[in-house]
Amino acid sequence: MRELAARAAAGESAQMLTEERAQVQAGQIGAILPRFVNDWVAYLPDDPTRTVLLIPHPPAAGLGFWANKPEAARRPDEPPRRESRLERYGRLAAMLPVLAVFPNPATAAPYTALLTAGGVAWATVGDIAIRLDRL
Repeated sequence: MRELAARAAAGESAQMLTEERAQVQAGQIGAILPRFVNDWVAYLPDDPTRTVLLIPHPPAAGLGFWANKPEAARRPDEPPRRESRLERYGRLAAMLPVLAVFPNPATAAPYTALLTAGGVAWATVGDIAIRLDRL
């Protein structure tokens, strides 16, 4: 919000800043995200074009975490999901980086071909800082 105030003081369009302020207050960052995101969105407040979605791979999860198409709603206000996590976030990956996060390369190995084919990149926890710095 401070950045928006500084831009207003510099003479930027009040209409554009009002729209951006509403987006910031609503938690929107300029990208189209699914209504319920159970993963982590990282972005720079002063540069929302540098946004990344981080999807931690649960320790006990298998290929189904990425490939299954669950039908049941998880919450009463959530519609049933008819697409896999990989299908959902693979489409988003065309607009912003989506990273599957694994504890180490050995854990990631069984999933890398599937993720790559779906348009989702992967990284280890130790590589996250390096990957974020490159955005």
